[in-house]
Parts: sequence; structure tokens; C-alpha cells
Amino acid sequence: MNWLQEMTDLTRNGKPFALVTVLETTGSAPREVGSRMVVTQETSTDTIGGGNLEFHAIERARELLTSSEGPERFDEFFGLGITMNQCCGGAVRLLYEVFDEYASRPIREALDHTDHSAFLFMVSPLKLSANSRTQVVNWRGNTPLPGVVKATIDDLIQQNEVTSKLVKQDSEEWFVSRLDENIVPLALFGAGHVGKAVVHALEYLPFQIFWVDERENMFPTTVPANTQTIVVDNTLEGLEQIPANALYLIMTHNHGLDYQLCLKIFQRENFAWLGLIGSKTKRFRFEKRFLQDGIGKGRLKHLVCPIGLPNLPGKSPAVIAASVTVQLLEARQMTLLARQSQHFSEFHSKIASGI
Repeated sequence: MNWLQEMTDLTRNGKPFALVTVLETTGSAPREVGSRMVVTQETSTDTIGGGNLEFHAIERARELLTSSEGPERFDEFFGLGITMNQCCGGAVRLLYEVFDEYASRPIREALDHTDHSAFLFMVSPLKLSANSRTQVVNWRGNTPLPGVVKATIDDLIQQNEVTSKLVKQDSEEWFVSRLDENIVPLALFGAGHVGKAVVHALEYLPFQIFWVDERENMFPTTVPANTQTIVVDNTLEGLEQIPANALYLIMTHNHGLDYQLCLKIFQRENFAWLGLIGSKTKRFRFEKRFLQDGIGKGRLKHLVCPIGLPNLPGKSPAVIAASVTVQLLEARQMTLLARQSQHFSEFHSKIASGI
């Protein structure tokens, strides 16, 4: 589970927690700016880099959770080599934010009423005052925020790699993070050994997995938080539950079913990537049938088969899953770039028309 999933669950249940954020880094640091973890008295979720830095941050966060008079928000600077005795040698600035049931209520309401046609941001003012609370904002350009924060949000919308930024104006500072663009839907058909290995490999990566199979008994008792199992009488029916522009990974127990799934996906056209487990011979045979069924040669270039990195030997489920994970991360990156271009254009069209 990542920090955002955990924070969402805790706010919905009204449980107190501390959010620890990497605000700034200098030199070599274990995690990038915007990395976060959620800390409760019993657990910690996600990571800001491990080692002594993370151990200290968890202790400090729990001190804040038990303090009745301490600040609800403050930042701390660490020289990793000197202060933390870590070999990174750089420096990190951390932000601690404590959320009780009252403070987390606006966060919960924003997350529960997310407008998927808008962009989702978290804005954390560093200066502690009665009116300076962290907000989760469904951004449409008309939210009352300081001008420098609005400009930063517009800048982050246009970028893909940078999703968080610390901005300063006079004596004020805000940390601005984009929350909506990370998750890409992945439809995985097949709950066999390789399917299980793939789901395990993707557990902590930014995918929303729809895992489809007719055989309910093939699914494990528990699945990762980013995975939804879908049991259907006919596997092809599972296609109707997959969102548009998803990545597809086909690895069922039946070659005929593999073919029918790929054919239906080609015919739907609204997919971002299509991977099929199998050999070069399987691809050759499938391509002949696709052509006979009216799928053009240009479309067939979008079929990835065999899946995995070509120069990585090994056919065990774990090796295949590791190899395919790299491909999926590359496909995710291309999907985000395409989504960003389209979404940005549509967003500004709505703003211009006053919607």
C-alpha cells in the first residue's frame, strides 16, 4: 500500500496519523522530493528512504502524535552523512504534518468527492497558523489560493516528471504536490503462476490492476491494495469492466481465449498497450488469424509478443514478472505523456468556455 491509499483509509476511519514529506534534497539523497510516508502509533506506510533518517522520522512523528501541546506541522533539516551517519552524504529537509479527526476531515471530503475531470493537488503551507491548513484541491483554476501557488499548479500540470515543488514568496512557503496523474489502469487476464507473480511485482507501483479470471479458486486469499479481482462466467465479459485507455496483459490458461481477448481489444481500440504472453511462433500464428479477422497490419504493430525484455534469460514466473514490470513502467510513462497532452488541452478548453 502506498502513502496516499493509507492516508485515504485513515481519514475515512477518523484515525490520527502523521504525514512525513521530503521537502528538499541537496546532493545524494535516498528518495526524491515529494516522497512521503504515513505514520501511526502502530504502523508506517511507504518510505522516505529507509536507514537512520527514516527511523528518526518515524520516532519524531510518533512523538508528535502523542503530544497534546506540540505543533501540528513543522520541518526539520538533516545532513545525512554528519547527522544520520548515512553514506548518501547529501542533505534532506522533512515536513511533519499531524492529522487528527478534525484536521483530516477536509482531506477526506476532497478525496471522497474527487472530480475526475479536474486535476488533484495537495497544498501544504509550512507556516503554522489558525488558517493555514493542508488542502486537497480539485483544481479547475478558480480555487482561492495564493497566486504563486496557482502558478506552480499550472506549471506542474504541464510537466510529467516533476510532480511536487516547494515554492516560496517573502516569508511564506508552500509545498505543492500533484496526486492524480500517477495511477494507470492495467487489465491482467489470467490468475495462473505468472499472473500471480506479476501482481506481486506491481504491488507498490502506480497501477490500478483489474485482475480477471473465470476460476475464482485461482485467486489468492488476499491481494494487494492496488488490485481488484474480477470473477466472471465468461472471461470475455471482463472486458466490459475495464476503463478506457488501459494497459492490457493477456496470460490465460487457454490460447484460444488469449486470441479472442486480443481480437476484442483490437476491435475496441481504446487501449494504451497490449501485451501477450507467448513465443514468436504464437505471435506469427495469431497475426495470420488477426489479418483474416480484419485487423490491419498497422494495428498489429501495437501487439507486444513475446512480452518481457528480449535479452533477459529465464522463464520462471518471477523472472518473467520482473521483465514485464520494466515494460509496463515504460508503457505507463508513454500513457501519462499522452494523457497529459489530451487532458491539458481539454482542461483549458473548459476554463476558456467558463465550465
